[in-house]
Amino acid sequence: MPQEPPQLAALPHWWTRREVNFAEVQHVTQVPPDTLYSWFRLIRAMRDGFGEKRRGEWAFSAHELYQFGLITALYDLGIPIGVAQLNTVLDFAKEPHRPTDRLYTASRTGLAFTVIDAPGVFDVILNMMTRFMEVQGDA
Repeated sequence: MPQEPPQLAALPHWWTRREVNFAEVQHVTQVPPDTLYSWFRLIRAMRDGFGEKRRGEWAFSAHELYQFGLITALYDLGIPIGVAQLNTVLDFAKEPHRPTDRLYTASRTGLAFTVIDAPGVFDVILNMMTRFMEVQGDA
C-alpha cells in the first residue's frame, strides 16, 4: 500500500516563502549563471508565478529551489534542458510536499530513461534550508 506524502503543514513554515535570491540558487546548484537564467526565463514563459521580483532582485522559495535542484540533477547527467524537461520537473514537483516517487524521464526515442532520486534531492534542500533558517533565526 503506497504511503501518503506528508501534509503541507508538516513542512516548515518557510518552505513556500520566497527568501532565496538568484545568487544563492546559483551557489546551491553550481550551474553557470547564464544557464540557470535561461532555464528561469523558459520557466517564467511557461508558468507565471515562478519566483517573485522584489526590489529589482528575483526571490525564490525553498520549494522552487528544490525544483531547480531536480532540473540540475538532469543537467548533471548530461540531459539537455528544454521546455519538455522543465515541464516534466515542474509537473512532478508542483505540490509543496516531500515526494514519495522518483522522477523518471524518457529519452527522445523512448529507448532509455533516467531516474532521479527526487526524495533525496528534496531532503538535501530541506536540510540545507533548515540550517540556513536556523542561522537566520527563523527555524
